[in-house]
Amino acid sequence: MGAQMSHLKVNRLVVLRDVDSRSIKVFDEQFHDGLNIIRSKGNSSGKTTVVDFIYFALGGEHTNWKSIALECSRVILEIQANGTPLTLRRTVSTEDQLPIDIYYGPYEEAIKHANGWTSHAYSRQQRALSFSEVLFKALGIPEAPSSLNTKMTMYQLLRLLYSDQFADSLHIYRSDDWSSKDTQQAIGELLCGVGDFELFAKKTELKEVQAKVGDLKSSYRSLSKLLASFSDNAKIDIEAVISTVRQKLRSSESELDEAQSSYDLAHDQEVRKDKSRLQSALITHQKRLVKAEEDLKILSYENEERSRFIVHLEGLLEDFDDANEVFDALGHIRYTHCPSCFKDLPPQQPEACSVCGAPLEAGDQNPLALAARLDLEMQIRESQKMEEKAKSDIAKAKEKLRKEQKECKKVERDLAKFRNSLTSPQATFVASKAKEVGALEAHLDELENIKLQFGELATIENDLEEAERRFRKLTRDVENIEVSLTKRRSKIYTDISANTIDIIGKDLKDHNDFEGLRSFSFSFRDDSFYLNNMEKVTNSASSMAIAKVSFLLAIFKASLEDNEMYFPRFMILDNIEDKGVREVRSQNFQNIVAEISENSDVDHQIIITTATISPELDNPKYTVGELYSTENRSIKLEGLTVQTVHGRDVH
Repeated sequence: MGAQMSHLKVNRLVVLRDVDSRSIKVFDEQFHDGLNIIRSKGNSSGKTTVVDFIYFALGGEHTNWKSIALECSRVILEIQANGTPLTLRRTVSTEDQLPIDIYYGPYEEAIKHANGWTSHAYSRQQRALSFSEVLFKALGIPEAPSSLNTKMTMYQLLRLLYSDQFADSLHIYRSDDWSSKDTQQAIGELLCGVGDFELFAKKTELKEVQAKVGDLKSSYRSLSKLLASFSDNAKIDIEAVISTVRQKLRSSESELDEAQSSYDLAHDQEVRKDKSRLQSALITHQKRLVKAEEDLKILSYENEERSRFIVHLEGLLEDFDDANEVFDALGHIRYTHCPSCFKDLPPQQPEACSVCGAPLEAGDQNPLALAARLDLEMQIRESQKMEEKAKSDIAKAKEKLRKEQKECKKVERDLAKFRNSLTSPQATFVASKAKEVGALEAHLDELENIKLQFGELATIENDLEEAERRFRKLTRDVENIEVSLTKRRSKIYTDISANTIDIIGKDLKDHNDFEGLRSFSFSFRDDSFYLNNMEKVTNSASSMAIAKVSFLLAIFKASLEDNEMYFPRFMILDNIEDKGVREVRSQNFQNIVAEISENSDVDHQIIITTATISPELDNPKYTVGELYSTENRSIKLEGLTVQTVHGRDVH
């Protein structure tokens, strides 16, 4: 995965409501590292609405809003993605697949720069990055294709990172009506560092190369059969024959021109008209031929320049990454003397540049550096797409050139044919000589075609050799990756299962329905987990709810211990006392979460909501915001008449 573990952290959530052309804050709270608890006295106070807003701002799909949420206009979320501060802004709406505005910097800076935001669509665009692509790159998560050849989105990842109070306790993922089993497996395995992104790419290329080998072999057999009558030195023989035929053609053309010059075509008006028409047609086709040759030269030159530009951009990207590595190793250089005039520099604050005094970016990475890198990658992607189109245009230009060459030769032959209509002895000689010229031209065309076919055969032979070499390498790569992935999958799945058994084992004995739990397994593909090889070992909804959140917490715990996981060390658990979980049991689970968080030195964040906070955790180290209640809701919409939407209670 790399040296840096993927880490997502929510810094600040701001919810706005537009009133009379003004934006009023109805929620504004900051979050911290580690465990964050949003608490209330009783339910229906807006805890779920807060985490729904976080989920939505990160790219989740949410159209079935509670009525109090629909009273809001926009949500703004400051996050850190692998240390890089980013601010996300999204309009609250019942529409789906809405874009996200991104500012490359913290919230306080973002609100001062109205024109500094960049809008990113939900779906991947040809000339712009989707918001999922931006966040994936910021988090160092590969854009893993599933077996359906689709790219992952933040929405899909959040189905595992966010467990809401309406989630089914018998299933792993947040509910979704249209995700396939392939997608579910891809989500889980990507986050666990077992994703088939490299294997999928290799297998896809392997299929393409295999098909290419088959096509090249077929072409090679066909051409070899066609040229079988020629000796091994046919190309040399053809060159000699072409030279002889050209000499004969020049001689015959000279004799024909001499005969034609002494013959007066003025007596035959029809023949003269035919000749004039064909000569005009020949001039037209020759102009087109010259144009086709020029177009091909221009396209080829431009594509060569574009290829060099792509190499240049890729070099810049490598230099950019090398510079970042050096900066990560050395940190901000503290100058004591001006690097220009060498005079002593006045002392600056530790968080400011030692030369100019400008404040240094908080976090591990500069958001402007991320924006610059994404821009370079976008330029490379656009240039590569243009290069692919240029290759297609060049192929079309070559085909057009061949067509014009063929048309020119056809008109030239037609010019020779009309001479056969002459009837005088002199005309008969001209016609005979014209026929001879035409035959020589046709023979020369045939020889040139055979020469091209031998050249094509040599090219196919070289391409086939290279394709077979690539096929053998890809086959070995696929076999090695599959072995490696099998080992990796076994290890991480074993760790997660062991974590789950350990966490469930810490459940209160008086409430635990899982005594004697010997095994725990799960299937991302089937969206199911199994205790002692059974999906449901108890009829207790509360115990199954504890089993579900224990499993999710086990994945989170594994990510703190395994740096190969792409899981961003971030999770939201909403209303863990749901499904009838007793207060004391919920508080015990909260303490388990706190223990896991406290015992880890890895950057992480887990957000939970509860109406029954554990007394040991009810302090600012863990809590976020006020103690909410029906009288003191999280979303401050005083004076509004709030109704239920879609039959759901307001929270």
